[in-house]
Amino acid sequence: MMHTITMTPSQWAGVQINPRQRDVERHAKKILGDFVPWQEQGASVQAAILPNGTLVKLNGHTRSYLWENRMIHVPELLHVQAVDARDMDHVIEMYYLFDNRKNVETSDDLITGCMRDLGIEPKSKLFQSGKFSTAVRYLAMSALQSRSTVPDMFESVKEWKTEILHVDRLIEGRNIAAYPSWILGAMFISSRKYGEAISDFWEAYLDPNTEDFNTSPVIQLRMVLSKNRGKSSGFGNLRDFMGKALSATDHHIAGNRISHLKGVLPAGYIKNKARPVSSARMKRSQRSVPVSPNGAHAHV
Repeated sequence: MMHTITMTPSQWAGVQINPRQRDVERHAKKILGDFVPWQEQGASVQAAILPNGTLVKLNGHTRSYLWENRMIHVPELLHVQAVDARDMDHVIEMYYLFDNRKNVETSDDLITGCMRDLGIEPKSKLFQSGKFSTAVRYLAMSALQSRSTVPDMFESVKEWKTEILHVDRLIEGRNIAAYPSWILGAMFISSRKYGEAISDFWEAYLDPNTEDFNTSPVIQLRMVLSKNRGKSSGFGNLRDFMGKALSATDHHIAGNRISHLKGVLPAGYIKNKARPVSSARMKRSQRSVPVSPNGAHAHV
């Protein structure tokens, strides 16, 4: 049943946001130029009513932010079209029907909404802006073993939540606008496979001051990135590059020195859950990375 409610913009601001809502501030800045004052006269927004009477926004999140900050004309009253909802899952379903189709969510917008719904609060600027959607989508498509099936982004983020938090810690504070999707994908998979044991590899890889012999897996992976910079990020290339990156992490854990990286991501590899690293392999890994007297890794 549809109900019509009249309220002020300040009252609308207090209505509960939808769990799947995008990063409002970032989206507001992106679309601000599309608004002109006359468009906001007699504004209409939509909300859902839960059985306990709670109102939840179905759209109007971005306009609410713009009204609150006096960034566009603020109407005196809003006409809220409120629809009965069975539960919060029903509210989320309706969100995708009512949210403004002219401002279709990008994958990055969608992933920030999924993280908010799952209680993920990334610390790195890259993950706060959702700039890892391609990597997550690729992992989901690979797990489904299908290029045509569109994975559910919420379920994909939920599946990789632990690894997302781990990688977020690794890249926090690094002034890098973006990482190649295949690097992020390899970081997620190696995090699942080795857990914290692989952190020192990625810290060395991400540190521009890291120096080592060319036979180091870290340096070999950098060479792969350098040679393939600018290449298409299509499904085939992602699989190939990610396979090489994961090969580098395997060699690092084993303490190997190598002359080049090879290997394509094996079928079914992404389905693997975390496997504990044996104490013997951990010792080999620790011996392969010299440690300075103050406890920091020394680069040789």
